[in-house]
Amino acid sequence: MKKLFSFPIFLALFACAESQEPSLIEKFSLSTEAGFRGISAVSDDICWFSGAEGQVYRVEATNNLTINCSPTGFSESDFRDIHAFSASKAIILSAGLPAVMLLTEDGGESWREVYRNETEGIFFDALDFWDDQRGLAFSDATGQALPIIETKDGGKTWQAIDPALIPPSHFNQGGFAASGTSLKTYGKGQAIIGLGGKESTIYITQDFGRSWHRAFTPIDQGTDSKGIFSFSFIDEKRILVGGGDYKGDSLSDECISISENGGYSWKVSQESRISLAGKYISNIIAIDEKQWLAHSRYGAYFTEDAGRNWQSFPFKYYSGSLGENYIWLSGPKGDLARVAVADLKKKSL
Repeated sequence: MKKLFSFPIFLALFACAESQEPSLIEKFSLSTEAGFRGISAVSDDICWFSGAEGQVYRVEATNNLTINCSPTGFSESDFRDIHAFSASKAIILSAGLPAVMLLTEDGGESWREVYRNETEGIFFDALDFWDDQRGLAFSDATGQALPIIETKDGGKTWQAIDPALIPPSHFNQGGFAASGTSLKTYGKGQAIIGLGGKESTIYITQDFGRSWHRAFTPIDQGTDSKGIFSFSFIDEKRILVGGGDYKGDSLSDECISISENGGYSWKVSQESRISLAGKYISNIIAIDEKQWLAHSRYGAYFTEDAGRNWQSFPFKYYSGSLGENYIWLSGPKGDLARVAVADLKKKSL
């Protein structure tokens, strides 16, 4: 959604919190203060990041390496999403015009443009892949048409999905390029897309985008700054959605919901027994069926009992990506980090 922007904030450090140890978050130093919303973990040790000013980095934690992989000639681009296939292969997606995707297969040494769209009104929000060949990306609606594109060759070429297969949206309805998770793929052909504004709208496919179903959630809606920001699959039936109002926690109410039927219907907090409310959530991660991390630039919240109780943490990041035992995080002013799931559990006892 075009109106999403970064707010200047000051990060709260764990060293300033009496109840937290400064070692809980492991931070990585960069030579830039660009904001990073794109994030994709390859493993607990390796993660790719993309963001404003055309910046792309790969972090190798074991070797304490932060490698600048930024493509040349794209300093004006805001790469809001990234998908990493390995330490050597990744694809990045820019928001705004022109919309471009770049692919590297040599660890960021070189990039080639694999997609460009300069159509008025195009604003891509997210991309994701089922495997190393098939993937999707989507843009804000142009009129009532929701542009969704697909690749079947690992991102080397992209084709538009026939608009006739996609139910109409509200006029110029947008998604949010906040964390790269307003589109998520799962399993063998399942994918889900979330929009905001007038209505928190869901688009679901079970067959790699050959057919689409439109549904709705109780997540905050009604203004351009409200809606769906993030999904996380627990399994093929159970899906978490996070959102709210990006202008602030105080403007958010119904910020987390869960579906138990693959996204076709969603529970309000009273039905789901999820107690977290009044928070803006830009990223949500289901570690397993009961352990979830929800966070934004305002703070982080961790549950071990499927949302009944939450422990708050003072770290403030836009986006997150789960490795195996670590969650990688990215935020404003070049702030990249990771946190061990085991450490979150210790602090929430």
